[in-house]
Amino acid sequence: MNKNGLSVVGLILVIGMGSLLFVGSIFIFAPDDGVQKSRDTRRIQELQSIVHAIRLGEVDGNIGNSDISPLLWQIGTATSSCDISCAVKGENGLVAERITQKACLDLKSMLKKTLPQVPTDPVLGTIERTGYAVQRDALGNIQAVACHPEEVESITIRR
Repeated sequence: MNKNGLSVVGLILVIGMGSLLFVGSIFIFAPDDGVQKSRDTRRIQELQSIVHAIRLGEVDGNIGNSDISPLLWQIGTATSSCDISCAVKGENGLVAERITQKACLDLKSMLKKTLPQVPTDPVLGTIERTGYAVQRDALGNIQAVACHPEEVESITIRR
């Protein structure tokens, strides 16, 4: 055995410890980046499921054109304090729009079959005030918005 060099086991240990230090430093210097991106991805998926459920509700006759108005409504079961600010991606870029309705739009009662569990924002949402909002645009499309995105300025799904 050569006493001046590293053995194979020693070399593997040094490489392993170096790798652990490198991976650990990533989480020390940027711990929230991955978490915030994953929460925004969840928001996109949940908004897609909301829009899909509304469209199915329209086909089933559970939701009419007047149930989702051109005004921006926060989804939830609360009857007051539902006015929050959401950044909505419009045709010409971002437009900040204030939700002025006193009550939330209760999709849970309208979409029992197509959306048994109404999604809520992963950070600030509750069943009373989900942190998601919907409206119908001038062309009749449903637009769903996440009011608290973290990595991007706006998350808007339109169909």
